[in-house]
Amino acid sequence: MTIAPGLALSFPRPRIVAILPAYNEADVIDSVIRHYVDDGVEVYLIDNCSTDGTAEIASGWIGNGVIRVERFPDDVGGSERAKREYMWGEILRRNEQLAAGLGADWYIRADADEFRVGPWPGLSHAEAIALADALGYTAVQSQVLEFRPTDASFVDGGDPRDSITHYEPTEFANTLWVKAWRQPSAGTPVQIARTGGHAAEFAGRRVCPVHFISLHFPIRTPEHGRRKIYTERLNRYPAEEREMGWHNHWDDLAASATDFLWHPEQLVRYDQQSVQARVLAEGSVDMMLATRLHGLDLTAPPDFNQRFAAWFGRACGAPGPLTVEGMELAHTAMKQLVLAALGDRPEVAGEPLVTRAALTLLEASIAHLRGRGEFHEATSLCQARDAMLPLAAQQFAVERATASASAARVA
Repeated sequence: MTIAPGLALSFPRPRIVAILPAYNEADVIDSVIRHYVDDGVEVYLIDNCSTDGTAEIASGWIGNGVIRVERFPDDVGGSERAKREYMWGEILRRNEQLAAGLGADWYIRADADEFRVGPWPGLSHAEAIALADALGYTAVQSQVLEFRPTDASFVDGGDPRDSITHYEPTEFANTLWVKAWRQPSAGTPVQIARTGGHAAEFAGRRVCPVHFISLHFPIRTPEHGRRKIYTERLNRYPAEEREMGWHNHWDDLAASATDFLWHPEQLVRYDQQSVQARVLAEGSVDMMLATRLHGLDLTAPPDFNQRFAAWFGRACGAPGPLTVEGMELAHTAMKQLVLAALGDRPEVAGEPLVTRAALTLLEASIAHLRGRGEFHEATSLCQARDAMLPLAAQQFAVERATASASAARVA
């Protein structure tokens, strides 16, 4: 990670689990699971009675990134209707149960034909979540790009990103999903079902203002589109959920005379760098407008407050919020370490916690100086930070090894 490396090194990477409900996604499930596993994200698959081998393909990943392939509803005592119908509310309530019980830090509620991308170039999706987490956010929202086939070249078992390269412009209001979140402490419920799965809602939620990106491939070929919509979806939706306004997204397409192929000139060719540049530009303007709305002056000297104290304490791994004394200690350590590094004598503090606190404060100081236009001072602090990072990495590795050895002895 090259963005805010001092903060990223100091802050532990959260454990992330993607919960994937699936029904007849055998043609893409291997590539979707690989996408998450290669990123260090664990996968829990809820297979809703697939008949095309989806569960069998996913089971090949068990012990290699996949926690479990759950046969829903049989494995968990679900309703008999869920064997015949797409009981989406029931599946979403199962998502809520899993998030409360699997013990991960963050959860991604994703479709089994969906890939996630972070907004920052050079960071994977999981690294982007880790950065948002380190900055104190507890949920991220994604702009959803709905990809459409322009030919029938996709081959079952392949990666749709290789052959389906255009997405359909969609109304902005219909493309924001809050489907990744940090699980709150026990006793604070996360509501997913009441939004139809489009947003995780819970008390104290802080949504990252920079949008993440979802690449959604619901239709891969004309044959797949016809089978999915007319046989596997519209015939299985429960009437009461349709009456609630759910499951209506295929109605217009089903009523049209479509051949399930789209013309490239009516779509947008996907380019990851340009999409990331767009969401970052939108996010930066949103944040600048928010500072005006709240009357904030980001160039003013920072003040010590409880929100900052809580974030800083968690960011550097302290047992509780930062105290005034702790802030003074971190500030003193930061100045000493910066002076040593700029004098070609880089070092770290004697205690890993103090090193983390100094690096966290140093990264925040660099951002503050950049915001004030004091680039020479910011550059000097960046040089000091970069000189400290290898030593800090060694110190933190020793700390983790010692903690692992202690835990093994206890076990």
